[in-house]
Formats: sequence, structure tokens, C-alpha cells
Amino acid sequence: MSAILTTLLTAGPSLIRMFGQSKGGKVEQTAEAIADVVELVKGEPPAEQANILATRVKAVDQAALTELKLGLERLAVEREQIQAAREKERLQHDLGMHQEQQNTIRSGDNAEDPYVRQTRPKIVRRSFWVLTAYIFGFEALHAFGKGTGADWEIALVLAAPVLAYFGFRTWDKAGKPSLSLFKGKA
Repeated sequence: MSAILTTLLTAGPSLIRMFGQSKGGKVEQTAEAIADVVELVKGEPPAEQANILATRVKAVDQAALTELKLGLERLAVEREQIQAAREKERLQHDLGMHQEQQNTIRSGDNAEDPYVRQTRPKIVRRSFWVLTAYIFGFEALHAFGKGTGADWEIALVLAAPVLAYFGFRTWDKAGKPSLSLFKGKA
């Protein structure tokens, strides 16, 4: 009985009704009755939810209830497969973007023309010096009572080429504990 209750509470009233309507007949009637109870017990403590639902489940047609449970479990498996496929596609897209970026960087780094080969490092060096001058300059002005000091948002914009050159891509990637830069701090 516990497995049926867990399946019903996990599925929720909308999914229960949708499956019942797709089957029709006694399964639809059973699904509607169960969905009403599941809606009613939302917000109650889990033990209370199970007790109320168990009382209602005992009163319905058990064959229809079994068919409803099997159908909901099948839908849950399909939903998990769809979510897994979406996640796989998202990860493949991210990997493809990263590989393309790395190929572009490598082709520039391995270029025959010395101008092309040195362009990125020059941009990074200049960006670093502008960033340093900005921070020290505005902080010095602030120390002498002129202005509010360096704005971190502007500093990050100036630092972006430097960070990108060293492989720092986005804040959401940096926040993951798997990156060595942040090990032990997450």
C-alpha cells in the first residue's frame, strides 16, 4: 500500500487526472477521486497525507487503482528519460561550444603570421595594465577624498580579456566546487 501512496503523492493531482482521462471508464473515475484527495492533503504533514490518502484508496476499485499506479509509474519513467535526454543535449551543446572556442584559440596561437599569433597576448597584457591603472588610480583618488574609488563592475569588464585568456569562462562555471580554483571553499 505504501508504494501506491508514494506514487500518487509524487505524481500530483494534474498528472493523475490526465492519466485517468486518457484511460476513461473506472480508471478515470478512480483517478478523479484520488486526485481530489491528493489536492486536499497538499500542505499537510507527510504522515497525515498518507493516512488520509490510505483511507480513500481503500474505498476505490483496486483493479483501477493498480492500473492507475502502473500508468503513473510508466509516465514517471518517461519523464525521467526526457529530462535525462535534455540534460545530455545541454551538456553536449556546452561541450561543443567549449571545443569550438578552444579550436579558435589554438588556431590563433599556432598561426604562421607572428602578428596573428601575438594579438591575443598583446590584448591581455594591455587589458591587465589598464585594469591595474584603473584600480590604483581610482583607489588613490578615493584615498585623497576624490570620488568613491574603483567600481568592481568596471574592473571586471576590464579584467574580462585577462580572465578569458587564462580559461575563466563564466561565473556560473566558476561557482562549481569541482574547479580547482575554488576547491574547499564551496
